[in-house]
Amino acid sequence: MKLVKKLVVLAVLALVALGAQAAWQTPYFALWQIDRGLDDKDLGRVERYADLEALVKASVEVTGALAAEQVGVGGTDLGSALLGALIGVVSAQVGDAAAPTGVAELRRAVLEGRVTRALGPFTVNPGWRALGGMARTGDRAVVDLEGTCKGAAARLGLVFERRDAAMFGADVGWPSKWVLVGVDGASIKALAKACRAD
Repeated sequence: MKLVKKLVVLAVLALVALGAQAAWQTPYFALWQIDRGLDDKDLGRVERYADLEALVKASVEVTGALAAEQVGVGGTDLGSALLGALIGVVSAQVGDAAAPTGVAELRRAVLEGRVTRALGPFTVNPGWRALGGMARTGDRAVVDLEGTCKGAAARLGLVFERRDAAMFGADVGWPSKWVLVGVDGASIKALAKACRAD
């Protein structure tokens, strides 16, 4: 009888451990670690779960999309199309050029606690209310961040990649972790339209 009780306890502990390991290897866990790193001003933790250079480039892309929507380039006329293409090309070039300086400034901002949960007019909801759905395809996932833009509900999709954490060596490749690498292009356009709505 004691053996059966011990086996049941071991089985329950094994299931709890498997559940914890599965939760640990999700984009939600990476997002939580980034949030904790920002709260604690822990640059190492933030950099373990976020590719800062890719994020600086993505933030320029988001800003470009918001600017394009503000000047009304969503129209079908030739002028709107040309202006939209120009803003897209300029924001891509600015993102590449700004990345090294932007990463250095972002690192300082993390260490000084100056990083906010807002991107222009988009403000992320506090706590667990910020978490939306997740779409996963292979080693990439998009997690929706819920928030508001000018008082209206809005969302922004964050792109994560699964990478080897190499805890047991690079050859083993286990466990893996999710790293924030950018912003979903479709959600940028939807966010820009939501922020434009008056």
